[in-house]
Amino acid sequence: MQTQYTLGYSSASVSFVERRRLRRDGDFFLPFLTSGMQVLDCGCGPGSLTCDIASEVNPGQVFGLDAAASQVALARARAARLALNNVRFEVGDVYALPFETGQMDVVFSHALLEHLSDPVAAMREFHRVLKPGGAMGVRAPDWGAFLYSPETPEFLEAIRCFTERQNANGGDVRCGHRLRDYALKAGFEQVRPHATFEVFDPLSEIIDLLRNQCLQQGHTAHVRALDEWATLPGAMFAEAWVSCVGIKAL
Repeated sequence: MQTQYTLGYSSASVSFVERRRLRRDGDFFLPFLTSGMQVLDCGCGPGSLTCDIASEVNPGQVFGLDAAASQVALARARAARLALNNVRFEVGDVYALPFETGQMDVVFSHALLEHLSDPVAAMREFHRVLKPGGAMGVRAPDWGAFLYSPETPEFLEAIRCFTERQNANGGDVRCGHRLRDYALKAGFEQVRPHATFEVFDPLSEIIDLLRNQCLQQGHTAHVRALDEWATLPGAMFAEAWVSCVGIKAL
């Protein structure tokens, strides 16, 4: 099941992902992380969240998995800079995890499922590699609940261009509100969803990412629309995130 990662691996995309940290973007899962456990982070990207998890569960072992070799290389370099010896990064397929059944205490995944054509199949793999009683924590955005102000037609068209492209690539920009349903279908119990907003300040954090996507597609009119919108008084962009925790039955 091949899907294309819409954000790609430009410097703007990598910087956008690398800014994520566990105590801000994965705080919903902190109660499930304890010292000494084995943890899998699926879709680890450049490893900022994974390395934070490794520090949290040390001396436990953390595995970071990503489909892109370039991101695994960045993650390994980050771990080396931080002198973390309890984290290992591998290139792998989320639909066929290279781990034994029942090997992991917890499985974590941030901003991956919205890029997949079959999130339930991925969650079933999460379920397989978990020990009985183990926890899964996932987080994904839902563009159906994003907040923008002001809603100019040109800006909304630029946003629609991006979301339609991600859906065409095999993902689902409205994955967030479906996480609980997916987790139940994958066999998890005690599934609890939670929703929050991330307000971008400065706006350049999100606008730089989106304008880079438009530039890559040659959509110069959308680039202008994003640039103009970002200069408007009172401009606000809030991303809706849904997190979900599920437990594998004993």
